[in-house]
Amino acid sequence: MTVLHLYDQPLRVSRPYEGYVGNLVLPKAVVEKAQESSLLLDYLTPRPLVMKTLQLTYPGLKAGNVHVWTLGGENRAGRIGTLWNEWRSVGAHLVEEGWMLPAGYPVFTESGTYAPTYAIGPFTRDGETHLFIADGYAATAEALQASSLDPIVGNTTSMCLFTSKFDVSWENERQIIQLDPTAGDFALELSKRLGHEATPKEVDVYRGVIFDAQRAEMPLGKRTLTADDFFPRKEWDGLALTGYMLPDPYSGVEGVKHMDNGLYEVRARAASRKGILEARLVLRLMEPFESSKLIFSPLLDRFYRRQDFRTRPVKVSDSGRIRNELQTLCSEALTYTHDGKMTIHFDRIEDSVLSPDKRQLIHEVLTWYKQHHPIWFLWLDIA
Repeated sequence: MTVLHLYDQPLRVSRPYEGYVGNLVLPKAVVEKAQESSLLLDYLTPRPLVMKTLQLTYPGLKAGNVHVWTLGGENRAGRIGTLWNEWRSVGAHLVEEGWMLPAGYPVFTESGTYAPTYAIGPFTRDGETHLFIADGYAATAEALQASSLDPIVGNTTSMCLFTSKFDVSWENERQIIQLDPTAGDFALELSKRLGHEATPKEVDVYRGVIFDAQRAEMPLGKRTLTADDFFPRKEWDGLALTGYMLPDPYSGVEGVKHMDNGLYEVRARAASRKGILEARLVLRLMEPFESSKLIFSPLLDRFYRRQDFRTRPVKVSDSGRIRNELQTLCSEALTYTHDGKMTIHFDRIEDSVLSPDKRQLIHEVLTWYKQHHPIWFLWLDIA
């Protein structure tokens, strides 16, 4: 799926930032029912209490018919395993890979925290009431986009900020991002949350992560967040545009279909507070299939796959494409000046983000562009 969100005002986030965010997505009716009982229902609410409210909202709802979509896999057990255990303790069903949604498609839980938002809510199966909700965490941008669908699809999303590292369970992660990186006891407090004495490198890394969040003006200092907290005026409107490559199990929208003679049928959606519009587009590739595949690949990836950037025809659009790709690949290694220039610091890029050989190639590519097309790449400096 390809996702683009447009808003009627700027976000309060002032620079590129990527971390993790806890998110609990429930039907709006559930949160309203909790309010009637003077209950606070948010990401930090114990899940047994959430289950109680679900069953108050939907009388007759069996615990086993509450289907909780969450990112899965053993590599995530250390992060949100305690959340899984809370749901299991009250008899809820943790959605597994391949479970069938009412739309008739199997779900996946390895990634993709945005799309399940469209399926939140009750449905009937075998004469019984079932409920689909989402819990766990997502990347920052994905969490914000998903939560901004709330007024469109009738959900309420509660979020909780984490760091960009997420090395410990969510209970401690949410406390790390709130630490004061300038405090004299920062290393001690960080050690308490990590569960071991923080190494000097860990202290520097986490201090830098928190500084990055502060500089980006992330809404720190709050227990939990909603989408409103990312907009200065709290009142906002948005338009969500999505295009689908494969069939989407959460909305039932079909994926791309190959017709004939280079024709492809593509489905797209536009969602706003006024409703959801689904469009069917028929497109024809203007280039042979193999050439067309390159068009849709990021330039830096194409060069990494051994396309020769020295002999390839250079276009002025290369400048904008590479700028966008750098902001996606290594935002934490970029600094900006008031005149719109960008500096890339290769020594700030960790191996887990870009492998050493890819870093070396990108350095070589950028140096070549700067030398041979200095006007088009006037915006770029290499530290």
